[in-house]
Amino acid sequence: MEGERGVGLKAAELQFIGKIFSIFSHEIRNHFAVIRESAGLMQDLIEMGRLKDSRGTGEQIKTLQSIDGQIGKSIGFIDCFSRFAHRMDSPFCSFQVNEILEELTVLLCRPARQRRISLEKAFQDDIPLLQGNPFPLQYLVFCLIEEKMCLLAHNGKIVLETAFSRGMVSIRLIPEGSRVSSVPKRRGEERELLLTVAEELGGVLREQEGGASVVSIPLASGTGKEA
Repeated sequence: MEGERGVGLKAAELQFIGKIFSIFSHEIRNHFAVIRESAGLMQDLIEMGRLKDSRGTGEQIKTLQSIDGQIGKSIGFIDCFSRFAHRMDSPFCSFQVNEILEELTVLLCRPARQRRISLEKAFQDDIPLLQGNPFPLQYLVFCLIEEKMCLLAHNGKIVLETAFSRGMVSIRLIPEGSRVSSVPKRRGEERELLLTVAEELGGVLREQEGGASVVSIPLASGTGKEA
């Protein structure tokens, strides 16, 4: 039974990685589409001879600023994805919980935008570094965010809170807004996998009234801990 659960968890983690890669590729494609559209506008202005008058120059400057801004967004998104990927290089490291949650909110911007749901952060600033493997924690929070997004109707929001008290770091996910009429329930084995991940981190996953979820883990998490 333990072996089956381990195989199921590995399969779920691989699916998580696949989803992140899919989100990344679609978002980068959208970024390049905007850049290409802006470059096409510049070409049209040149061909129409519109760059000789002041109005054309203003449009040129505005378009170049749009291209520059979009490139900046693309670089930021790629940097975020790169940090996520490199976190899997080491099974044991020191990491800041707020940073890995920040990465998730950036990487999840596309599915959240498609569902018209905002992701808001309420992070405690002075949380000490955690020791362990950040990947299972990111997987766990990713699944919980997906669960909350399925729960909410358009224009809802999910608040991610972090706090530190008595040697434990807590991550609280609070769904706010109207709920959809038909909420898909997470299957028993899927819920069991999430509870298993929390246990392997040395912590617990709790559900609260109103649909909020709380993950509490110690500073030295269990998964990937060195002997």
